[in-house]
Amino acid sequence: MMIRFIVLICCISSFRLADGLSVGEVTRARVEGLAKSRSQQWFEQCVESVEKSDSAIINSWRATGLSVLEAVGAPNGRAETWRYSHDLNSIWQSTPSSDLVEDAILPKDLPENAAVVVDGVVLQSPGSISEDIFFGSALNAPDWALEMVGSDLGLIPEVEFEKLRPNDALGSSPWAALNAACLRDAIILAVKSGVKSETTVHMVHIHAKDCAVFPRFAVALAPQSNIILHQTFYGKEENVISQNMNDGINGVCNSRTTIKVPFEATLSHVYSVLPGNVYRHHHESSYVQVEGTYHGTILATSRARLNADIELARPLASARMDGLCLSDAEPIELYSSIRHEVPDATSAQDIRLVAAGNAHLIFKGRIAVPVLAQRTDAQQLCRSALLADTANALVMPCLDIIADDVKCTHGATVADLDDDALFFLLARGIDRSLAKALLVKGFCNDLLTSLVPLPPKLTSLLDECITSIVDDSTEQSKVSSS
Repeated sequence: MMIRFIVLICCISSFRLADGLSVGEVTRARVEGLAKSRSQQWFEQCVESVEKSDSAIINSWRATGLSVLEAVGAPNGRAETWRYSHDLNSIWQSTPSSDLVEDAILPKDLPENAAVVVDGVVLQSPGSISEDIFFGSALNAPDWALEMVGSDLGLIPEVEFEKLRPNDALGSSPWAALNAACLRDAIILAVKSGVKSETTVHMVHIHAKDCAVFPRFAVALAPQSNIILHQTFYGKEENVISQNMNDGINGVCNSRTTIKVPFEATLSHVYSVLPGNVYRHHHESSYVQVEGTYHGTILATSRARLNADIELARPLASARMDGLCLSDAEPIELYSSIRHEVPDATSAQDIRLVAAGNAHLIFKGRIAVPVLAQRTDAQQLCRSALLADTANALVMPCLDIIADDVKCTHGATVADLDDDALFFLLARGIDRSLAKALLVKGFCNDLLTSLVPLPPKLTSLLDECITSIVDDSTEQSKVSSS
């Protein structure tokens, strides 16, 4: 009986259909084909929902994006770049239409030098801030500004890079191509040579309607110039007032930013995804080419997947990327790739994750140092604080070093709040919730103090977010202990 049973199992497992495929292989093929068709169909619906532009240059950029999109296809949830992400299938259930906003009322507290984009549509921009700085719509840009960024708007470097180095891929290619194929307009920041002002400009994107949106930003500095850029995504809880707002849970934001920082130029860049930026999926593809000095900071408190691809392209170039992710419910994913393509360049990363409730936070960062990049100095550190047993943080720092004359470090820590520090505050009569809030703010401010001054509204929103997260975690602890 034992022998017959084994033979029967072997016969069943080896059963194959007439076309040479096993039952399992056929089932797998059908499931993969269905998933592919759903994602591809959604991408095609997004492209079809965007009307043809009256601008020839916009249409040419769209054509480039469409041809690339046909080559790379839609993202696949089984690919390594999406292995740890939240379910992609929920995106294909979202609304692929891209409706124009016509009934928005802009907030009154906009900062000076602010360009406002509502659901991917440019509603307000300062234009020429001076003779040397243009900040506004690509449709109204002067020739010199278009010459500085025009080629960047028409190219999709993420695709070529991910082909050449699949191990460093961030999964941005299909999303970058879709952004280009659905382009309506773009915000351009162009700065001429010699501008050494402390001017701060603000790119403000506001989520108002339940739709798929494709904001596009391009930044180009000339040599020997410097500027400060704040790029902020608000949700409708803080934002414009629209007469026909929906719940916003079906919206998809596919944003793309390209930045060029040439020799002897300096850019300080703060990218913020703030409370109320409620999308089913917020995807950012950032490509930064650095020959001078770049300091980028990512602040995220709402559901998002943020990809930062930084290329150091000239000796003595310097890039720093900091990140702060706070959540008590929504998944936030931060992926970075810093590539040292030349010798004698420096880079640094300091990432902080604060997770409470059922939050799921991910940081996956790679520093690539090929054989050409001798005398590289690269540092990477991610510190995570878990405020609840149900919260989790997935941290994957990575160094890919081929050169042999380098100074590189990387590390990661995941821990609760310091019990000794908490006891110290409680022993002095401070309420537990306030004590935890002070410790979390100290954990975050250690990073934030290295930034350029933040706008008061942004600072206030971060404080409110920290207080809310701590209050929720304290209340959850009381319920669990009872």
